[in-house]
Amino acid sequence: MNCINIKRGFILGMCWMAYASIYLGRLNLSIAAPIMEQEELINAVQMGTLGSCFFFTYAFGQIINGYLGDRVNPKRMFSIGIIVAALCNILIGFGPSVPMIFLLWSINGYAQSMIWGPLLKILAYTYIKEKERSRAAMILSTSIGVGSVLAILISSIVLENGFEAVFWVAGIVMLIIGIASLIFIPYVNQSKIIKREHISFFKIFLDKKIRAILIPNMAHGIIKDNLNLWIPILFMMMYGIDVKQVVIYVFLIPLATLVGRLIFPWMYHRCRENEKVVVTMAFIVCIGSLVPLVAYQIPIWLAALLLACIALAVSVINAAFLTIFPLRFVESNNVASVSGIMDFIAYMGAAVGSILFGIVIKYLGYQSIILFWIVISVISIVCMILSINNEEMISNERVER
Repeated sequence: MNCINIKRGFILGMCWMAYASIYLGRLNLSIAAPIMEQEELINAVQMGTLGSCFFFTYAFGQIINGYLGDRVNPKRMFSIGIIVAALCNILIGFGPSVPMIFLLWSINGYAQSMIWGPLLKILAYTYIKEKERSRAAMILSTSIGVGSVLAILISSIVLENGFEAVFWVAGIVMLIIGIASLIFIPYVNQSKIIKREHISFFKIFLDKKIRAILIPNMAHGIIKDNLNLWIPILFMMMYGIDVKQVVIYVFLIPLATLVGRLIFPWMYHRCRENEKVVVTMAFIVCIGSLVPLVAYQIPIWLAALLLACIALAVSVINAAFLTIFPLRFVESNNVASVSGIMDFIAYMGAAVGSILFGIVIKYLGYQSIILFWIVISVISIVCMILSINNEEMISNERVER
């Protein structure tokens, strides 16, 4: 038994480290962006479009790789994804032309879409019991918060050596971890746990459970990833501070993301393991934190705390939608497929939001984008309440029968 637990712990640890590392090659753009703008390598509209390129290729990659992830070796798939993403970051560090940066960052987005679904699938078949599986998945999800914190911290430290160093360091770390994962993670036998007939990808995509949370999942993607991408420029516009000052406040965002991951298990338990209730409460926190940002001229420290609360809330939503929900499909061998679809929906929202953010913030000001976030959060709460009520009605009908 101890040997089995050690093996499981090793697999979980490697998976955790692998996913934490990719945030070095994702959030580094947020820290490098102001310097890239100052050096006139790229402007604000191009930066928004660059973010959208990542989100679009990541989103469509999730559909393709979600389908493939339930049919190919998951270890090989995610390891190759990390290695390709690492090489893209290293090449951007050489300061190529703008079209080449767009191409490499888009490939980076696609490569990173090869990672989460296969990792979740590896854990789903490493931990047979449902409670152990959920616990392992929640531990894996903390890698997002830790990876985000480390990405901002490391990128901020090496930024003094130029924006190129931000991409080089991220790429080298990811490359080492990708190769180590390919070598050391053992093969996982999934045949012991599949109990139901495999559901086709098309049917999964049209599943009413997914349709019920379509808008809230897309809304959380719009807020979460655009908050990470644009927060330095947002603070510089709101308070007229320079890039060195903004790093102090930006650091609160990934820290809040980590806190969100850590408190999610407690919230999930308190809400009787109903992720929809958790999501509804988190969107309420989003609205409560957004309103003061648009309604009042508040001190910078308070704005940073409110934005951190938003990051915490969307981190909780992300854990519910992209970690717990796909595990409901483990017995039909559709974990990677559902994970891919959920990620696709979220990142399509992020991609569209990134383009809108760049245009709106330039011509209408930051207040307009905050108002938009409030509106989609309200709509999401309405959708979640309707979905919860519908579930309760179906449950009551089954009891009566």
